[in-house]
Amino acid sequence: RYPNAEIPLTAFAGWIPHGGTSRELETVAHRLNVRCGVVVTSVRADSKSESPVLVSAVRLKPYAKQQRQQAPSRPTEAKPKTEQNESLLQQLQLDSDSAETLLAKRVIVTVSVGVLRSGLISFDPELPLSKRNCFESRVAMGVVNKLILRFREVMWPDDTDFLGATADSRVSALFFSPVRIYPKIPVVVAFIGGSLAESMEKKETGELREYVVEPVLRALVQMLCLSKRDSRKMELISFRLSRWKHNPFTRGSHSYLTVDSDGRECTALEEPIANGRILFAGEATNSSNPGSLLGALSSGVRAAHRVLGKPLDTIEYAALVRTMFCFQPK
Repeated sequence: RYPNAEIPLTAFAGWIPHGGTSRELETVAHRLNVRCGVVVTSVRADSKSESPVLVSAVRLKPYAKQQRQQAPSRPTEAKPKTEQNESLLQQLQLDSDSAETLLAKRVIVTVSVGVLRSGLISFDPELPLSKRNCFESRVAMGVVNKLILRFREVMWPDDTDFLGATADSRVSALFFSPVRIYPKIPVVVAFIGGSLAESMEKKETGELREYVVEPVLRALVQMLCLSKRDSRKMELISFRLSRWKHNPFTRGSHSYLTVDSDGRECTALEEPIANGRILFAGEATNSSNPGSLLGALSSGVRAAHRVLGKPLDTIEYAALVRTMFCFQPK
């Protein structure tokens, strides 16, 4: 057993990835056979402990031929699992002729709670009731979208880490600017949650500017205490919005425990099945640091050590984190 408590991450508060998360993923995936554009549809393991795990996968059609698809945030009608699964596959525009089956001694499932709940991936043996109860009622997917704003020039103090405020009646945002690492890049990231984060995903670019961007800009001007003259210099060059809720491969940005939870959900979600041949990892399985990048990373390290059959050395893990993250100096 490798309880989450064995991985102390509080010491890494304030650490950020070198060059962003994408670079860290590339580092971890070095020399691995990573298959992009492939969607897993089922994971099967029979009762024999030595038999391989079968993973069925299908390739996405070429992206250029796809039209933008948005999965509904709430199904209008409850459908049987098989019918629901087929509907999701159609939305993703998969190439059925490219279906393949991969064999493995062990499989680590790292998809989000939202994907597990959607039924996109079928499991044999079926997921135990304790695990299904977690992602069906006691663990949900939250939505915190990023509104990335690029300006003509930097308008905030060099020592700024966070700018937070409750803005007007429509926008409540926490602004974050990585000025300590990239002091000359005029970019601010607004983190927007709640019902607004979901509704703004449905807006077109023109509507989005009026509905969200302009109120966020007004809030930023107020927080920076800019004069009218200086506020006119704050020229917005471009902006970009994440849409985690309608991303079929995430269906939300992070997990959270509902009021019906009892505190044991993370342990139930990470519990292996099929005699330890199908393991689970991800931020939702980490009781110490759920909903975070470090929580996801540590759960993956924990699952990898289980596959290798060796205990997790917390000192070794701390060294790994230091190579991937840099401390943001005070």
